[in-house]
Amino acid sequence: MSVVIPSILTDEISDLETKARVLEGVSERLEIDVMDGTLVPERSVSLNDVKRVGLPFSLNIHLMVKDPALYLPWCSDLGAFSVAVHTESEANMESLLSEMKTRGFERILAVNPETEVDSVSPFEDLIEGILIMSVVPGAQGRKFAESSLLKIREAKERFPNHIVGVDGGVNEENVREIMEAGADYMVVGSAIWKSAEPKQALKRLQAMVQ
Repeated sequence: MSVVIPSILTDEISDLETKARVLEGVSERLEIDVMDGTLVPERSVSLNDVKRVGLPFSLNIHLMVKDPALYLPWCSDLGAFSVAVHTESEANMESLLSEMKTRGFERILAVNPETEVDSVSPFEDLIEGILIMSVVPGAQGRKFAESSLLKIREAKERFPNHIVGVDGGVNEENVREIMEAGADYMVVGSAIWKSAEPKQALKRLQAMVQ
């Protein structure tokens, strides 16, 4: 069994509020994607905006930013359960992960499509999970990279005591295949929000991985 975690990636507070209301009562968890225009070209709402809205979910915060350490106090203020940072960021990773542990976050290292899974190896004792990016990060709606299935299997074999997540291009056509490759959770955005009935789309995906 795997878990489907809906995500919201937006640069508009009103859009964040609207989408969050749709998910209430359907999902206990929610991922908020944070982009600063440096690690990826796009920008998103700030964590200050997220705090102002107030979200009744267990939050995963995905920091697609150049200097994730700057955002950790905001993640604490939001009561984030899980925080994902990128191996491709310019952070002092050991120091960053140590602070994340002190703050009580589940620590996730995200790996972009062009980055090898083994890049996580130096930090495997400092993290709980690995997030395989199955699209180039920065915008929703991009196509799932089939090579990610191999990376999921590699991650599960190489790091059997860690959870493995997948983010990008997950939909009803591939969600079971991704689960069977070994993913413990899948982050889903466009497959929900491009549906005429987002709530029902999420429910279908949840049922497919039970």
